[in-house]
Amino acid sequence: MKLVMNQMSEVQVQHPSLELMLISGKLRVCGMIGFCVDHNSRTVEDTYQIELRISNDYPESPPTAFEIENKIPKDFEHFMPDGSLCLGAPIEIRRKFFQHKSLLRFINDQLVPYLFSYSYKRDHGETPFGELSHGGQGIREYYQDLFEVDDHIAVLGLLKVLADDSYRGHFPCPCGGKSNLRRCHGQLLRELSSFQSCKQFSQDVMVILESFPKSDLQVVIGRRLLPKSVLKEINRRQQRRKKYDQNRRRRSFSLRHSRAFRPIHPSHAPQNTSPKSNAKPPNVGDSNVSPSP
Repeated sequence: MKLVMNQMSEVQVQHPSLELMLISGKLRVCGMIGFCVDHNSRTVEDTYQIELRISNDYPESPPTAFEIENKIPKDFEHFMPDGSLCLGAPIEIRRKFFQHKSLLRFINDQLVPYLFSYSYKRDHGETPFGELSHGGQGIREYYQDLFEVDDHIAVLGLLKVLADDSYRGHFPCPCGGKSNLRRCHGQLLRELSSFQSCKQFSQDVMVILESFPKSDLQVVIGRRLLPKSVLKEINRRQQRRKKYDQNRRRRSFSLRHSRAFRPIHPSHAPQNTSPKSNAKPPNVGDSNVSPSP
């Protein structure tokens, strides 16, 4: 907390409306952020009400940013599942933040560009810096650019090394090149491993897989390109889905069975709807009736 308080003094010099608060035992930086940016001979000036949530292990994790005035509509799409602002690929956010571990730099270098991009797109119909796809596809595109590979399946092979912590410099590089890992992507993988845990790389893989077609997923599993924890999670989900389908079929059968053998209430029994005749059956003793031979 002392570190955050010290960093807030420099934050408030540039953003005096921001205040440090303690809400339900959690540190929050709340208030208004304003900016005026010139880009392509266009000036964009705007303000936003934001909330930065400071993690307990700060600065080992960057803050999480929320726009609390609902000024940015959900159809902008660049939001995380928890409603926080998607400032970029998770690993890229950490890489930038770990260069300085400064609250002010996080605001100026990552949060303000995001807010400016939305304002610029709202006013001019296009994003100023280009735009990655959202979700798993966006994270996959980021890693393809970072690893400088065209094959999106090769991305998973490189991430598997990080997620399984299985770096072996003399092994062939998973990118498919002719060099071993040490001479190819080894240095970059070692750098990335200092920014994220194995679990976080596995989470990236799970998000990327959601954007894969089923045919590619089978290829990836067949080539053993998935981390152990991801395979375990896939198997767990498949078992859960199988159990759900079994229970649904069982309930459906029980419902049909109960309907087929349900006793019929007398009021629901079929009635004889043929017209009634008032004529009496002929009497054999009647003189007008001839006995049968």
